Amino acid sequence: MLSHNILFMKTHMKRKNVFSLETLFKMTHDLKREGNRITFTHGAFDLFHGGHLQLLNLSARKGDFLIVGIETDNRITEYKSNKRPIIDEQTRVSIISQLQFVDAVFLKDTSLDTGARIEMYKNLNINVLTIGHNYALEDEIENDVERVGAKLVKYPRFQELSTTNIIRNIVDKYTPYQKVPYSEE
Repeated sequence: MLSHNILFMKTHMKRKNVFSLETLFKMTHDLKREGNRITFTHGAFDLFHGGHLQLLNLSARKGDFLIVGIETDNRITEYKSNKRPIIDEQTRVSIISQLQFVDAVFLKDTSLDTGARIEMYKNLNINVLTIGHNYALEDEIENDVERVGAKLVKYPRFQELSTTNIIRNIVDKYTPYQKVPYSEE
């Protein structure tokens, strides 16, 4: 994981909007009671790029209060690869929490089973859940969101941007070319 030279970022960025999930349950209860629309999205947000920025910006427009759940390092390793994430969870939280249109951030270590998702959506009092193009459990998520009376909004891939594509591009550009033996035929 890339975490060297990140100390500057961690110590100089104020994380005023990073909360525990339990605190967010209480906050959203009050926000909902006051008539606010709560939007929720979550993901790895590894190697933060323009596609992530676009997803979060559009998500913020769907409600009055945007909550972003950032997958923990362990969760990403479980469902993506033992070589991921590239950027550690605390740095990813620091980056996302600095976006002006993000109201709250938490580290998401919730399992992918339906019961846990429904419970989290219900306790966060969400009106809208937004997901990106490549969400593996899209049909299940849609059913879960409907069960708590919320709406699912799906966004397409933005300009073919994805962390996986960025990693592939870096590897392709920086992997030393193998020398092909010269033959005199």
